[in-house]
Amino acid sequence: IVGLENKTYDYPSKLSGGQKQRVAIARALANNPAVLLCDEATSALDPATTDAILSLLKDINRKLNITILLITHEPEVIKKICDEVVVLSEGRLIEKGSVPNVFSRREVEIKGYV
Repeated sequence: IVGLENKTYDYPSKLSGGQKQRVAIARALANNPAVLLCDEATSALDPATTDAILSLLKDINRKLNITILLITHEPEVIKKICDEVVVLSEGRLIEKGSVPNVFSRREVEIKGYV
């Protein structure tokens, strides 16, 4: 499901950053979770690889019916993949709701928290 069938016998050191993320996702899926926790899943990835990982996560959500909890400091990542968003600052709830609603109301303020 993560698209690494041709890398079965490759050493981990030979994998790209995006491929390593795909391996991490596959490992997390091995236990058939109800929720997939992704902490900064796209950090340190180039834009094309970020888009590929986000597309993979969308496919996993749709095909496996798994809830994905995505932790990120990147508003564009939130806008591309999330349905709902919670904004925290120092452990306190700042805002929650649908992505369009939260970003339309608090675009300027949110940038200070992410």
